[in-house]
Amino acid sequence: PVLRYLKTFVVTQFGDTQDSGPKLEIFGFTPRKARTTTVKTKAAAAEKVVATRKARNTMGPKQKAKIKGTPAPEPVTTGTVAQAPPVKPAS
Repeated sequence: PVLRYLKTFVVTQFGDTQDSGPKLEIFGFTPRKARTTTVKTKAAAAEKVVATRKARNTMGPKQKAKIKGTPAPEPVTTGTVAQAPPVKPAS
């Protein structure tokens, strides 16, 4: 546990990037390795995002703003009560 806390302290002081490697080597630690993501992996992830949005029918804020709802018309009743004229939705 002491070594783990020491490593945490050293990493917070000097960073955990490839540039801080020489300083970390003084304490016997190595920096994290940079992740490498291939173009093929990124393309597959983008396709999954599109498929998920389509399957769930999710939309972004601009697409949601384009949707305008219209209220359902009130049922017509035949009675002695006068009905108000239908209200047009504001656009």
